[in-house]
Amino acid sequence: MPKDPAEGNRPVGMVTLTGTSAHSETANLAYTLGRKWWGKGYAKEAAAAVMQFALEKVGLELIYGSHFLPNERSKKTMLSHGMRSIGKRRSPLMFRKVHPLCEEYMLLAALYFAEKETGKFALGLI
Repeated sequence: MPKDPAEGNRPVGMVTLTGTSAHSETANLAYTLGRKWWGKGYAKEAAAAVMQFALEKVGLELIYGSHFLPNERSKKTMLSHGMRSIGKRRSPLMFRKVHPLCEEYMLLAALYFAEKETGKFALGLI
């Protein structure tokens, strides 16, 4: 959970894996922050910790996620963790009375481990 040291380490948002399935070994990365804390790196840092735990300790094979367009900060967060864009679609979720366009991403565990081994990749550092 992202916390702000300037606010006494109180929670300022959340990062979670949803849609987890023991059968498919996949999960959806989801995060949200209060507007006051956007652009401070909290989502990036917390997402890196959750993804590393899911891939290295739990053994998930794939993590996927999406963001509404044109949310450039979320795009940057997804890409900074090695996720690859796999396309755009209408979200099944309503936002302000419409189904907005979203961009989808995924990261295969095999790619994560291969790039980590060669030193090309460390969560949140690219």
